[in-house]
Amino acid sequence: MVDGIPFLLESLAAMDGIVVTGSSGLVGFRLMRLLCQEGSARGFYHHRKPGAGFGEWVQVDLRDRLETYRVLDRLRPSTIIHCAAYSDPVYCERHPEEANSLNVGGTLYLTEWSSQNACFLVHISTDLVFDGRQGDYREEDDPHPISIYGWTKLAAELAVRNCKSPFAIVRTSLVYGRSPGGDRGTDEKLVSSWKEGRETQLFVDEYRNPTAVGELALVIMEIVRLRVVGIWHVAGAECVSRYEMGVKVASVVGCSEDLLIPRKIDEVHCVPPRARNTTLNMDKIRSLLGFPFAAIEANLRSEYSDVRPSDH
Repeated sequence: MVDGIPFLLESLAAMDGIVVTGSSGLVGFRLMRLLCQEGSARGFYHHRKPGAGFGEWVQVDLRDRLETYRVLDRLRPSTIIHCAAYSDPVYCERHPEEANSLNVGGTLYLTEWSSQNACFLVHISTDLVFDGRQGDYREEDDPHPISIYGWTKLAAELAVRNCKSPFAIVRTSLVYGRSPGGDRGTDEKLVSSWKEGRETQLFVDEYRNPTAVGELALVIMEIVRLRVVGIWHVAGAECVSRYEMGVKVASVVGCSEDLLIPRKIDEVHCVPPRARNTTLNMDKIRSLLGFPFAAIEANLRSEYSDVRPSDH
């Protein structure tokens, strides 16, 4: 049992030599926390060193090829789980060169090193490599991004697919849960706005599979243990609109729904454009693992079990 969730892994201690990039972020930090409960791992960070009493934390600028190679040559990992990215689509749209330098450049350097050193590379990608016209996307469907962020993540995927060592690409969607800084999860951003009394406009016609960070981390680690290769869709069990997700978050954390403003995509000039339905089909990962993905409310209650409604 890890964090109150039945754990899939037979032995964490056997999973040695793992590097997690983006370890100060939502997914990376959760992976580090789980990996270090019974084993060890090294977490790469750029600016914010996690204030955690576990793991080994290494400062690296993944945009710098020489620095990245130098650190990896010293550590010699057997597996890299690559979570680091500029993941805010609005920021990426306004800062395309920055987004490209990390999302594409950093991924390319990790891919090169992995190819030369027989390192298993697990790359975390996004449902936003799709344009949202179809929904229920399968791994073999053709990507077509409509944002800078989506294009950088697709370019990163293409780099990884040229890796000469084993690799896995994990596409996920709208990750929620509590991060070390309290500002990375989809839910955290909503709660932060509501605590400040700010209204949040949420679309009733934009559909995703919101993904609990705890479930995502567990499945990623099982992919690492099994060393399964290829593209995998790993997301939440429910397909909901952004507005419906907001209602669920407000209900669990005890915030008023008065600050949720339902809107339609066509009513708002969106930068970048909004993909209407990027839901991911998960038949492939379910067939492999049979993992019991929980409902959104259950996952949120687990994340906020120590928070009283009056705290918000």
